[in-house]
Amino acid sequence: MVLFWGNELIQFYNDAFRPSLGNQGKHPGALGQRGQDCWPEIWPTIKPLIDQVLAGGESTRSENQLLPIYRNGQMENVYWTFGYSPVLTDSGRVAGVLVVCQETTQLIIAQQKIQQSEERFRTIVEQAPLGIALLSGRNMVINVANEAMREIWRESSFVENPSVVGMELIEAQPVLKGQRFIELLEAVYDTGVPYFGTGERALIKRNGTLQDAYFNYTYTPLRDVSGTITGVMVMAAEVTSQIENEFILQQSLQREQELNHLKSRFVSIASHEFRTPLTVIQSSTDLIKLYLAKPQDIAKPFIEKYAEVISRQIEHVNELMTDLLTMGTIEAGKVSFHPLWTDVVMMCQHVIDRHFSDRIDGRIVDFSLEGVPYSISLDEKLMSHVLVNLLSNAFKFAPDSPQLVLRFTSETVMIQVIDTGIGIPASDLSALFQPFFRAGNTSSIQGTGLGLVIARQFVELHGGTLSVHSVEGIGTTFSIVLPNSPVDSLNVK
Repeated sequence: MVLFWGNELIQFYNDAFRPSLGNQGKHPGALGQRGQDCWPEIWPTIKPLIDQVLAGGESTRSENQLLPIYRNGQMENVYWTFGYSPVLTDSGRVAGVLVVCQETTQLIIAQQKIQQSEERFRTIVEQAPLGIALLSGRNMVINVANEAMREIWRESSFVENPSVVGMELIEAQPVLKGQRFIELLEAVYDTGVPYFGTGERALIKRNGTLQDAYFNYTYTPLRDVSGTITGVMVMAAEVTSQIENEFILQQSLQREQELNHLKSRFVSIASHEFRTPLTVIQSSTDLIKLYLAKPQDIAKPFIEKYAEVISRQIEHVNELMTDLLTMGTIEAGKVSFHPLWTDVVMMCQHVIDRHFSDRIDGRIVDFSLEGVPYSISLDEKLMSHVLVNLLSNAFKFAPDSPQLVLRFTSETVMIQVIDTGIGIPASDLSALFQPFFRAGNTSSIQGTGLGLVIARQFVELHGGTLSVHSVEGIGTTFSIVLPNSPVDSLNVK
């Protein structure tokens, strides 16, 4: 307390006021000194307050008022909370002014530091590359949402209210309804256990449509000084592009592994398929050389026999090379496809007559027809290749004559090649149309594993399907289904 007394406003103060005067400055000279002499630096501010009280006015009160004073050998910014009240004589006259005051400098400095800290925190939060939001209460009211978080939320229903502060999260981001993020937030609020999500999928609204996005994020409980949970802090970073790139990379790696596997299989199969006929050709050539030294009547039958063997092996090598070249053409997307209206019955008969009508073993193609025939649009060269492949396999893997069944319906034409041979193991069916794949029960029979791949590709160019049904030890049925409508060939070279 400080007392200004009499016309001179002589100053008196108690011990509690003494520390506010500092160690070097006004004390002890201030005790008994005139107010205007003691406080020249603040007299223009406090003198009107004193005069107001002396004139019979009301008491005054000020809180956290900045009044810079000289103390400790320098001018210092000092904050005060004070009140000015009249002091009366026995006769009731106002003879002085009592100042009850408290220095609040440390409080104000602390508040300023807190405010500065909060401003720095808000600046850091606002400028952070991560999305940050502070949510309060179990209903998750948004207290803070920085620009990165608002960008994540950009095109949701709150776009008309960009501040979003004061809104419940589910109100600001209704697309979260039905997703598990609200439940996770509530669980963090209820249990106090943080949650960390990595590469998790979310459905968000962008450009007016719902889209998949992926995020790394954390939910951290917020507590007050007593430890009570008051809300949840959300930190999120979108990683959609990283996830998509990882997916593309995984696909590329998987594709590379598949290609390496195919290459290994190709090298193994191709080396075997080339070596076998070359070995046979070499041995047949050596035998022919031996018989050339013998009399013609003895040598001729044997030479003709081994020449025929060489011819068949050359044909096999030629077929192998054709398949490899065809696969390269398919992979490059350069298959020549020219569909024309074709008599399917005549095409099938032509394939049988040209390739399977004069077999040494006497087997034939059992050709049958169902429904009323009509012409369809197809590439006869490609479809003939498919039929030759399927029928050749039927002869190769079965001892009996295969069936070729041609069925006409109002919408499709079905061509079935049926055999009663060794069949295909059930475990191999799913991989049957993969390049270089061969069923486990065919290792002793010549083949590259390319024929069915090529056949399916050619059928699909016609807008059709090639499927297989097989039981090991019973037989196999390959079914081609072709549409009766023309196929657009403009996108096929």
